[in-house]
Amino acid sequence: MITAFRLLLCGTDNHMQLMSTSKLIALLATIPCSFAILAVDCAKAGPSNQPEVQAPPKVKLSRSVFETTIKAPREYVWATLTDFPRYPDIFPRMKSCQVLKREGGLVYLETHLKQQMFVKQEIQHTVNDLSGKPDVLKWKMLDGNFKTVIGEWKIQADPQKTDSCKVSYTLEVDPGPVIPKPMASMALKIIQKEIVANVKQVVENQFEKVAAKSTSL
Repeated sequence: MITAFRLLLCGTDNHMQLMSTSKLIALLATIPCSFAILAVDCAKAGPSNQPEVQAPPKVKLSRSVFETTIKAPREYVWATLTDFPRYPDIFPRMKSCQVLKREGGLVYLETHLKQQMFVKQEIQHTVNDLSGKPDVLKWKMLDGNFKTVIGEWKIQADPQKTDSCKVSYTLEVDPGPVIPKPMASMALKIIQKEIVANVKQVVENQFEKVAAKSTSL
């Protein structure tokens, strides 16, 4: 059980409001898979024209990595992670996910969140970098509560098992001057576990059905 700490987050009325760690986790739980959804925004913003999916220079980010093994081929995992309109089936906090545009290996998304506690801004935007196919998928948040949020999926094929791969999910966050970085890092680890568990369950269940169907033919 995580001890409830008191945090300060900016509110829509420009005054400071208190928030416990459990509430922060609920807020961060809106971060989904290849794009983070941080739903309580202090200022409404649209998609950025900045295509680089990387950390701003000279900024130290809170970083967390979560690893697991998925019983499915690497290419199958990649196909699932890049099937963006299908994200609401993987992440229950999402209502819809729409591809706004594609520029080379970059994919710009607009996501609508379901109504939930502390969600003030339901529409969020991210840019996803598919140039690392089928090994690395990167994303960067273009608007949201935190100053910077960057993520990366790495998919490593198992040379001994063609139907299995090692997957790691990395989140890097600069929460800004209000939220302590150690607190943000702790909450992110909990959220990462939830995100990876969702992906693992969906991918393995679907691959198992496909494999069973192929065997029966």
